Amino acid sequence: MPATIGVAVIGDKTRSKARSHAHRTARGFFDLSLVPDMRIICGRNATGKEAAAKHWGWADMKRKVVQDRGIYSVSRFMHLML
Repeated sequence: MPATIGVAVIGDKTRSKARSHAHRTARGFFDLSLVPDMRIICGRNATGKEAAAKHWGWADMKRKVVQDRGIYSVSRFMHLML
């Protein structure tokens, strides 16, 4: 099994749905050396965050993601590498 990379997404609405889908299906389109591990969904709305995490398969929910040492990639409006 390929190695994983911890990823997070900021937001719990439309853009996070698209990014969640992209992270889950990327292996079907690309030959990846690192497989996205969907660790954290980050947002202000607790109810929306919880629903999005359950529906899209995120492991955890937080309000801040930058301080998490297990996250190496954050999706927002563009792809950012930390």
